[in-house]
Amino acid sequence: MNVSIIITFYKGINILNLCIRSILDNTTIDGNIEILIINDNPCESLSETYQLFFRSCDLTIHNMIQNKGYSAACNVGVKLAKYEYIVLLDCDIIPQKHWLNELIYTYNMQSNPGSVSSKIIEADTGRLFGYGVGIHGVDIILYKRHGKLDAFSDVDRNFCMVTSGCLLMKKSLYEEIQGQDETFFNADNDLDLTYRIYLSGKTNSISTKSIVYHRGHVSGNIRVLPSRQDSKAWLFKKWGNNLSENTLEILASILTAAEKNNIGGSSILASFSNSLFRNDYFKIISTVFKTTFIQKYDLKNKDMLNKIFINDYLSWDICRTNISIIYFVDDYRSLLENAFWFKNRACNDMIIDKNGNTLLCPQECINI
Repeated sequence: MNVSIIITFYKGINILNLCIRSILDNTTIDGNIEILIINDNPCESLSETYQLFFRSCDLTIHNMIQNKGYSAACNVGVKLAKYEYIVLLDCDIIPQKHWLNELIYTYNMQSNPGSVSSKIIEADTGRLFGYGVGIHGVDIILYKRHGKLDAFSDVDRNFCMVTSGCLLMKKSLYEEIQGQDETFFNADNDLDLTYRIYLSGKTNSISTKSIVYHRGHVSGNIRVLPSRQDSKAWLFKKWGNNLSENTLEILASILTAAEKNNIGGSSILASFSNSLFRNDYFKIISTVFKTTFIQKYDLKNKDMLNKIFINDYLSWDICRTNISIIYFVDDYRSLLENAFWFKNRACNDMIIDKNGNTLLCPQECINI
């Protein structure tokens, strides 16, 4: 298999150089490889990068005349690619041993392959960037986002959508579905792309043995703000409720597999989630863990951008009750700094977030 690796760049030359070095150190396939860097920042020169690597690989740098966004940069890269298979690769992705071989293997194992993503791990925490994407209502869910590597992420899986940080597919398929919608500019373009692959009848897969690390936040706000909400709005305008497919079923299967967290009986629900659809998640939690919520504290619109100190919202008599509490949040990390509360609890509790992460308290929440 001959592969064109397309790296989009806006900012972060050091991490770009590490990305290329990691490709050279960790890639051996039966075929040819070219590396195409699409420089989407006219203010940044990549001449030193070219001088570092052009003798070691088939390297081309294409400089965009103006910043046109991630989607447009990918589209230009695909047009320039000379091989049948392409890999879309963010410049802050650091591939590990056999990453491309494993992508190819998973691709070839599919009966009707569309795209295959690597397992992406956060470079700072060693946790999952996410393992597949689902949408419920207007909630964009990255399954096991910021979660530990576990049995769920240890199996190749197919999803309606996957992220494009490290994505293998055929150039002809990319062109057939008309590439990336440049209206998205920098955000949610990959969800739109892979959803159209899914609608074409082909699979979007994740290869659990293709490991890459993700640095993140190297390009600054231009890759996120101010267009993030506009991109999300455009995604839902295009597809509406059609995007919400199998998401609740997948979340239920993730929670069901967490056998150690079997609460059972009666419990108290304390929700700090801002999701408009949190009642749907409550139903899944109640069903999966066979528990009845005898009290509910729906604490929407609290300070969710920072850490949540539970004592600010729940009274001490609740802390001292001997009934298990299930805490539901949008991101489990917002509740981790509550050692005082959890050490004074009379029984085990559980934190669940809308990405499917589960933690027992206090065992997994103190000194995490």
